[in-house]
Amino acid sequence: MYTLTQFKTKVGEILQDDAGKLTATEVADFIQEAIKQYSKHRPREIVRDITGTGAYDYVIATYLTAWIKGFSIIKSIEYPADQRDPEYIEEDDYKIYEKETGQILRFLNDTPLTTEKIRILYTALHILAEATVTITIASPAVITYAGHKLKPGDAVKFATTGALPTGLKAGTIYYVILEGLTANAFEVSATQGGSAINTSGTQSGAHTCQINTIPESDEDAIANLVASLCSEALASAYAHMTDSTITADSVDHKSKSQEFAARAKAKKKIYMDFLGIKEGEVPPVSHTKDWDVNFPWGEDRLTHPKKWR
Repeated sequence: MYTLTQFKTKVGEILQDDAGKLTATEVADFIQEAIKQYSKHRPREIVRDITGTGAYDYVIATYLTAWIKGFSIIKSIEYPADQRDPEYIEEDDYKIYEKETGQILRFLNDTPLTTEKIRILYTALHILAEATVTITIASPAVITYAGHKLKPGDAVKFATTGALPTGLKAGTIYYVILEGLTANAFEVSATQGGSAINTSGTQSGAHTCQINTIPESDEDAIANLVASLCSEALASAYAHMTDSTITADSVDHKSKSQEFAARAKAKKKIYMDFLGIKEGEVPPVSHTKDWDVNFPWGEDRLTHPKKWR
């Protein structure tokens, strides 16, 4: 797992902007732009279990906390969840509906009961950020964040400075195992799928935390995409520099522009090849499957008959 700082260092090694034409802020902006592009190619997939409320409307902001309007899509809805033979709702049986208070998920033919569970698979943007979190000493510990929507499996690493509650170590990667305990809160474990960590001591309160939802296998490829975006900016900057009255200097600007333009193309190709995307190809963002909703011998289902679908 790269922290945001480590990611910036990796990009610098690839970019080799010896003249320091790009500011740290500009590089950081290109990192976030690259993550948005990457998210279109390989979006975060989030599974969220919702308990029915006896209603057909469910507020997106409440139940799908990582949802990004205009980006996120629902890939599947399993309902009722946890059947031995999973049952999925057809796309024309639900819709995202706009209300004055925001977006809602509306079931058009079902009204989930309080005894039923809904399992939603949806997409979201990846996160690479440094954030301030508040740790409440408890058994297990509760960590509260602001502005970053995390889910089970996401990685966090606490900064190497500042004392942490007993049970948590700075510089160690932890994994989110439970979200939604309270507003914007989660628990972490030392291993994927492990047990929540109990804390003790007196160091509750605000702590710096690095957040990264990108698979480690893809980090270097994304760093090359960032270097490509930075190189394009440098090529443009050199191309628009005012020609010097000294011919040699003028030629240097032109060659630098060409050099960074070629570098931008090469680094983007590394990224595209790694993800298996051809230049000009638009990768699919979703996949639709026609699920068999009846038993193979033609009989209807007992708990979710066709007349209710």
